[in-house]
Amino acid sequence: HAQSIEFEQRFTGIIGINATDATYWAKRTGSSNFQISPIATHLDQMVTSHNSWDSAENDLRGFGLAKLEISNGNEIWSHRFLNSTYPSATFFPVKITRQINHNFVITGRFTPLNGSDYYFVMVIDSEGHPIYSRIFTSSFKIYLTDRGSIEQGSLSTDSNGNIYIGGIIEDNVNDNDSGFIIKLDSALNLVWSKTISIENFRATRFRLAVLQNDNLFFIVSTYGHFPVVSGTLNKDGLLIESKGLNYFSPNIQAHPDGGLFVIERGNEDTSHEVVLVKTLPDGSTSFCPDFTACVNIREISFNIDSTMWEISPTIPFEDFTIQIETGEIELEDYCSPQPYPTPQFSLPDTVCQGTCLRPTELNNQLANHAEWQIVGPGLDTIIADTSFNWCFDTPGTWFIDHSVWVLGCADVASHRLTVLSDDLTPPLPSDTTACSLPLTVSLQSSRPLQSALWDNGFAGTQVDIPATGTYAVVASDGFCSVRDTFTVSDIRDAYPLPWVSIPDTAICRDQLPFALMPISSYTNQFTLDGQPFNTSTDIHQPGRYRIGLQIEHCPADTLFNLSTENCTAQVYIPNAFSPNNDGINDLLRPLGINFQVSRLQVFDRWGGLLYESSDPQAAWDGTRLGKPAPQGTYIVLLEFFNTRNLQVENISAEVWLGR
Repeated sequence: HAQSIEFEQRFTGIIGINATDATYWAKRTGSSNFQISPIATHLDQMVTSHNSWDSAENDLRGFGLAKLEISNGNEIWSHRFLNSTYPSATFFPVKITRQINHNFVITGRFTPLNGSDYYFVMVIDSEGHPIYSRIFTSSFKIYLTDRGSIEQGSLSTDSNGNIYIGGIIEDNVNDNDSGFIIKLDSALNLVWSKTISIENFRATRFRLAVLQNDNLFFIVSTYGHFPVVSGTLNKDGLLIESKGLNYFSPNIQAHPDGGLFVIERGNEDTSHEVVLVKTLPDGSTSFCPDFTACVNIREISFNIDSTMWEISPTIPFEDFTIQIETGEIELEDYCSPQPYPTPQFSLPDTVCQGTCLRPTELNNQLANHAEWQIVGPGLDTIIADTSFNWCFDTPGTWFIDHSVWVLGCADVASHRLTVLSDDLTPPLPSDTTACSLPLTVSLQSSRPLQSALWDNGFAGTQVDIPATGTYAVVASDGFCSVRDTFTVSDIRDAYPLPWVSIPDTAICRDQLPFALMPISSYTNQFTLDGQPFNTSTDIHQPGRYRIGLQIEHCPADTLFNLSTENCTAQVYIPNAFSPNNDGINDLLRPLGINFQVSRLQVFDRWGGLLYESSDPQAAWDGTRLGKPAPQGTYIVLLEFFNTRNLQVENISAEVWLGR
């Protein structure tokens, strides 16, 4: 049934509603400080706590219990309990349950004058008289009552009368609060006490219920996604099984059949307002998946002491009129599975020193806990978060481990990162004098370069520089970058052409070898077809030769052609002449071309010298000492300079002098 309740005035009391026929009743007390907390039922009767007595507004010591008829709310008995050991303390019952022998068990909290929280458990008979009572404390802070707005504790009994108290134990050091269970026998003697710890799963609610086979069913929940771990313990507190469920910040109530009632409140990520779930006895559902959970069971110690109580009457309950109207609730089947968190992530394998990184491709947002371990040169740190933004300022090998915890189970993904030193050497040569333009420049650095961008728009690690000037480039090995500049000048501006002068040359054959002497204003170091020489060298054969030289770092060459000719002078002496003054062959002189007379001599047949002259125009007129020489044969010797080969040569001839 869905019902709304309206009150004509302020109401402090208790309402009973029959879920079968929707009949109801309401009871209140005269105390304005009346508080109802836990309720336990047995057959047609119920026991509830309250603090309603004559001086309740000024006297809050102890606590009250009342037993009512379930059908109409009529009071059977109502008592106030004052503790003999702590008579001034106010007690707050948290849970009430019944034992198989019709007794009732009450547990709760109180605060003595020292300010520390103490906890009590007591057994009363069906008439409300105390049978056993204990006070228990722990070195840890525990919760059986509300922590904020969250009800923490549980109380249950088994078929042998054993009593199980459950709650939350605080762990501020590790920020990982756990559940705990105390098992007492029917006389409130301690049997065992244990914690139910789930790593990186800060427990906010704990519930337990005794199953029909006397095993213990427990539920631990926290905030956020994947917030529920359920499991089963045997009567000795040993874990039988556990599983996880994904409900968003639910309120959990255990059912004796081993199932759960789950109420999930909607949030900004959901389209619903409230989800009500009833699980199977094993804690699963047929419509939503369950998950692996990792649970640790550990022993814990509690201090338990006996205590006594005094009983006095309380203000009786009275009827109170309310109006209840029947309404409707729309229900529909529902399941909202969420992606299971994993630790996988993406980072580059290599970066440059000083690069700041944030991991991508994450699937950890729904994890109960996520943390990163970053280990590198001289550093080992933990970051407890779903992501990080880290600047890797030290070169070397780094290891990044990402751990996620879901329902107490850890999963780890690892990544190795190489951080390169940001020390790329400048890739450009020193300021350069180009031997010729365009100048091809290849970038070289301490690591292979992958790309380069020049300030003039060029791109690439090898470019042709078209003209003189200053150039800048930003080069990268794919991870680190370096900026560099250089200036290009033209060697021809410093050393104007021509660098060498050597004209093609033709010589006489007999002038070989030829003395090659190139002329340069900048060097006297040359090569002839690759063979070095200083100033001059001999060429023994005519041909085409490559003459090389180097100005600073710039090589240059030119071609030189050496040719040879037949340089024999065409000189002859006439074999006869007639010095008779007839104008024809009156003088004896050498004839021809390419020569110059050095000396002309004429001898008679007996070797007597008749004529000698060094005049370039020398000619014999056929006389001797001014007188005509007799007719006959004479010997002529000619020494001349060959103007082709620049050599002095000699020829001789017999000449007939006719009259």
